[in-house]
Amino acid sequence: MPYELIKDRMVFRENVAKDTMQLLLEGDIIVPDIRPDMAVVLKTDADIYTEKTELSTDRISFTGRMDIKVLYLCKGDTKTVHSMSTVHKIDDFMNLEGVNKDMWAELDADIINIDFKMLNDRKLSYKAVVEITVDVEGKCEKDIVKTIPGIPENQLKKNALDVNRTVDNAEERFIIKEELNLPTGKPNIKEVLQSGVHITNKDLRVGNGRASINGDVSVYVIYKGEDDSALIEFFEAEVPFNGAIELPAAREDQIGDLSLNTEGHFITVKENSDGEDRTFDVEIPVRARIRTSRQSEAEVLSDAFIVNKNVGLVKENLTYPQLICKNKNQCSVKEIVEIDDKCPDILQVFRVNGNVHVDSTKVIDDKVIVEGVIDTNVLYIAKDDDTPVYNYSSVLPFKQVVETKGAAPDMQVKIDKNIDHVGFNMLSDREVELRFLISFNTAVSCQKTADLVTDVNIEDIPAEILDAMPSIIIYVVQKGDTLWNIARKYNVSLDELAEINEIENKNLIFPGQKLLILKRV
Repeated sequence: MPYELIKDRMVFRENVAKDTMQLLLEGDIIVPDIRPDMAVVLKTDADIYTEKTELSTDRISFTGRMDIKVLYLCKGDTKTVHSMSTVHKIDDFMNLEGVNKDMWAELDADIINIDFKMLNDRKLSYKAVVEITVDVEGKCEKDIVKTIPGIPENQLKKNALDVNRTVDNAEERFIIKEELNLPTGKPNIKEVLQSGVHITNKDLRVGNGRASINGDVSVYVIYKGEDDSALIEFFEAEVPFNGAIELPAAREDQIGDLSLNTEGHFITVKENSDGEDRTFDVEIPVRARIRTSRQSEAEVLSDAFIVNKNVGLVKENLTYPQLICKNKNQCSVKEIVEIDDKCPDILQVFRVNGNVHVDSTKVIDDKVIVEGVIDTNVLYIAKDDDTPVYNYSSVLPFKQVVETKGAAPDMQVKIDKNIDHVGFNMLSDREVELRFLISFNTAVSCQKTADLVTDVNIEDIPAEILDAMPSIIIYVVQKGDTLWNIARKYNVSLDELAEINEIENKNLIFPGQKLLILKRV
């Protein structure tokens, strides 16, 4: 009789390539002609953005930019604060064996270190080390044999395969727009000196054919007021956002991974209803990258035998990642920072910000240990006529233990970190208490290898071989034997072998036991 195979098309994730490279970005910033000469550089900020990634055969190309912003105190008897900026374009590539245009790539850029040097009162040089991390994933589709109808079920061996199947990958861009009004007591806006945005508290939910995204954007603006009563003014606000991206295959039982990155921001000053410059018009382009997957257990064929038939199994060795644990938690970092003796005393703290750098991750049983630092900046009004505004930088170490059930030392870990909240408390004119709340999205996976049956060839055993088999065999069970393996070896039905030997539990035989094996005619 013909045997029809029942197969299941399975999509496996493949970790194709992962690599890291460092770029050295350097250049000069020239004070614009309309700006006065520099006396003291107060504050420097740099943000890096990836704009486009393109995969081709054994190669990934990427473009981006580093935006640099500088606040400085001008020369002269009248101390005023001014700003300038520059953009350093990035256009580079990495050679990655095995990648192609149909794969999915995640590219992250991080500023590891940046130094500034004032060359003269009109020129500032910068030198930055940027780390580029690339993770490329592919899909492998295989038709795997589940079962063979018509064969006694107990003559089929099956394995449970726990697979994290990729359902969908999507990338969308959207714009967050908001009008922000100055609170009462703040002077009208004369000039925006510096601004920045930061996404916090991001969340993703998938289901019903869509991915729902929400979170907050922290916006800060340093500006000059119209009344000139202060050198600089500071404004900050939290902007909530939400939206949805259509994903036809999205279901509630799926796992969603979300990457949200701003691609810069645009802040313009506009008049309010009273005709006063008290409103910031904010536009923030955001790139969302979403991957949905489903953890499922599939029962697949691993072995089979048929009486009087040769069963040839065509197997393929596949390696695929298996998600072990995914967890989100937060780490609170609090420390009292005392400014150096060479720095002026603090009159008022304007703003505190920081960047998280993970230096090491260590996987132990059921835990991941994360260690790193927060590069912090404290911008404050100083008790010093020569340097009335000052920025103090420091480094805060942190260590966090993330509970990850099922994790083991030989597994891989991926961590998405973010600063969700920053707080501070001025304790004295030399000390500030800094508080950071860091969120960690941690995923632990391992590489699994399986020999999977992709096809089965069934042929009759030649008559001369059947004729040569003994009619009766007394077999003595050896250590490691199973009734299934004995039945297969001697070409007899498993049920008949158990019945003849009065074995009720087919899984229970023991070394030294004698079995009667009769050749089936």
